[in-house]
Amino acid sequence: MSELAMRLERAGILTLHASAVQIGGQALVFLGPSGTGKSTVCRLLSDVAEPLVDDSTYVLYQDDRGWLVGDTRAEVYEDAFLTGRTAGLDGVPLRAVFRLRQAAATRLERMPAWQTCGCLVEALGWHRFRPAEMNRAIFARLAAIARAVPGYRLHFDLSGRILHVLKGTLQLAATS
Repeated sequence: MSELAMRLERAGILTLHASAVQIGGQALVFLGPSGTGKSTVCRLLSDVAEPLVDDSTYVLYQDDRGWLVGDTRAEVYEDAFLTGRTAGLDGVPLRAVFRLRQAAATRLERMPAWQTCGCLVEALGWHRFRPAEMNRAIFARLAAIARAVPGYRLHFDLSGRILHVLKGTLQLAATS
């Protein structure tokens, strides 16, 4: 892990292997290993959701707005990564986190905070070397996300029923 990446993590910027969409000014983040369907779910929601992130997202906390999601391919993130300065980073407020599973039928199950935290740990890439005190601080941030934002296990198929299931549970408004 590079020193610059570690500087961002020390500043509270966490990079997750995840995709996200924006609906009604709020971000829905989809987690899972490669091939789970993160990009597919985003495409299934494309009629009502604006694509936000495909494959790599950052999450940061701002006192006045809460947990925010942004795209690691954004110019402002690249500048933060190259310089280690995080001023100017922004994002879309995080509404919910989903751990994806392909299934024969679409359904949604609420996860307790500890399971949501486990999914976030998995998406962070915990295998990278970090000093122990940094791991503790990062884990504390992931736990804070899991306590503040609802987590769900989303079993999905390609029927298109995913939007109906999400709207019913989250009472989502369409993008403006």
